Amino acid sequence: MDCRKIGFSEKTQRIQAWGSLLKSLQPVIWGAIILVVIIPLLGKVLLSNAIAPNPVERFLQPRTEIAIQPLPKQAKMDKALSEAVQAARASTETFAAIQLDDWQKDLVPRVDGFLDWYFDYFNQKKMEFTTPFVWGWSALANVVTGDDRQSANAAVNARFTEDFQREFAKRVLVPRNAQMRLEVITNDTVSYYVKALSQNIDKVQSQYRIPQGQWERYLADISTTIQDTEGNISNLSLKMLVGGSSYLLTKPLILATAGKIGSKISTKLAGKATAKLAAKTGGTVAAELGTTLVDPIVGVGIFIWDIWDYKHTVNIERPLLRANLLDYLKDVQQSLLTNPETGVMSAIYELEAGIFQST
Repeated sequence: MDCRKIGFSEKTQRIQAWGSLLKSLQPVIWGAIILVVIIPLLGKVLLSNAIAPNPVERFLQPRTEIAIQPLPKQAKMDKALSEAVQAARASTETFAAIQLDDWQKDLVPRVDGFLDWYFDYFNQKKMEFTTPFVWGWSALANVVTGDDRQSANAAVNARFTEDFQREFAKRVLVPRNAQMRLEVITNDTVSYYVKALSQNIDKVQSQYRIPQGQWERYLADISTTIQDTEGNISNLSLKMLVGGSSYLLTKPLILATAGKIGSKISTKLAGKATAKLAAKTGGTVAAELGTTLVDPIVGVGIFIWDIWDYKHTVNIERPLLRANLLDYLKDVQQSLLTNPETGVMSAIYELEAGIFQST
């Protein structure tokens, strides 16, 4: 009986001891469960929500950032480039028009000074006094030589038209100043065009996201030529603009423009006869002045040679002559701007035409 009691008591104590041990180890067990099971499980859930459904599939999927933008069709690129060229030319015309308008306005006060000289009392008397001698010498020469291709009246007209042109050039145009001013306008206009064209071309590339290498190959195929008055030809490519070498384009454009500018300025004064006479005598005056750009624009005609009562001449004819001279200067300004062969924009027009033929 006692042995059975002792065995049962020992078993009970052992069970109680194991229970106490397990109870004491409970915090350790739960801590291990939290660290080993619960936290990793939570991390797995969060990780699956943060990235693609499967980490392996995420790396296998293509990235949208490196997707290649499809290139536009050739016709679409050509159209966009043509529009860029036209926009550059239009803005350059506006720029050049403002520059030439400022120059023309600077000449207006000089016109009044020229009219003071022309209608000066002593100058009028000088013209009256010398006219009979010029007429008589021409008539005598016609009789002696038998050459009546130029009448005495035409000789008088030619003599005084030449004097008129010479004084107009000296007092209004001031050849050296005009030469420098037109050179500055030409340089600024060409530089403005090259800059505007380069910016517009870059916008086309940016708009269509064309890779640099392919864009340069496209521009390299678009070339044109510029020829100056001496026959020198410059081969130009649009690639030069986007490649940072625009200064190589500026120089031949300036040379081509400067060589042509102003060589066909029309004389808009007293009819066809006077215009022809002005053009004929203008060459003599231009050679005497020895300029380059302004030589062709000194062939201004004269409004009237009939001189009678001095007061009547000043009061009536001076406003008319002033209006015609200002009209002539506006005609010069317009021709310097828009003449497709001899204006400030002439080389730019030629360049633009070549670009359109290449696209």
